[in-house]
Amino acid sequence: MAGVRMLWWCDPLGTIDFEAPALHHRKALTQNLTSLANATRRLEVRDVESPHRIELGARVRKATTLTALGLLLILVAACRDQKPVSEQDIAPEPEPVAEAHRPRPNIVVVVVDDLRWDEFGAGGHPYLETPHTDRLAREGAMFLNSFHAVPLCSPNRASLLTGQYPSRHGIIDNVARNLLSHRLETFPLALDAAGYDTAFVGKWHMGNDPTPRPGFDEWAGLPGQGRTHVPFLFEDGELQEVEGYVTDLLTDRAVEFIERERNAPFLLYLAHKAVHPEARQLDDGSVDLS
Repeated sequence: MAGVRMLWWCDPLGTIDFEAPALHHRKALTQNLTSLANATRRLEVRDVESPHRIELGARVRKATTLTALGLLLILVAACRDQKPVSEQDIAPEPEPVAEAHRPRPNIVVVVVDDLRWDEFGAGGHPYLETPHTDRLAREGAMFLNSFHAVPLCSPNRASLLTGQYPSRHGIIDNVARNLLSHRLETFPLALDAAGYDTAFVGKWHMGNDPTPRPGFDEWAGLPGQGRTHVPFLFEDGELQEVEGYVTDLLTDRAVEFIERERNAPFLLYLAHKAVHPEARQLDDGSVDLS
């Protein structure tokens, strides 16, 4: 119960009174006592109209001796050795940070295509070595129970970008829904509107159309499934064939975007083709592996 030392006077089984300088602790103490009351199911916290008082009462006529004793001990401990305090004894509350001046994080999203759930070190693979991914799992968060509604590529890509089920966003299979994927309400749209520098690099694969989607200031997109070697990339307003291995090409563009000097925060959405095998996606959703 942080801040209880600011109490001016306590009646252990009745009320808690505050002196004026301690009023900024009143809300937090009320919440703490309400949690205690909910846990015991025997007590009630009444936040009365007076800004200087919180009342405690019993929810039932006959509270158990254990409950009453527990509350008594807690409140007596909170109120013991209390003395009147002066303004000098109270640490000033920090000035609220204006929303416009709050530091905003840079965001990097990396999507790996066709990677099995355990094909990295932290996932339990017996010989694959993925130290950087393992560090993310170790120092960040790794979700051990994740489920999807449609076990196909395009619907899940749309769900990652929108936070919606396929039945909601409409990308329900791998059929080339090019126009629909231009109208998705994605989180990059919101970040772009909030002043982020945004870039998409890699495999969009909601249709075979590689042209830029709304919400991204910069775009380097593969058509459909993309190619592993000497891929086509749509960037700088045109589709062009680029020499090299697709993972290296996408990574180089991602690193260049991250390392730029800028005043605004950025979002990078890096969608790798690897480790998906070479394939050509047809508009009807079928795949040509020849």
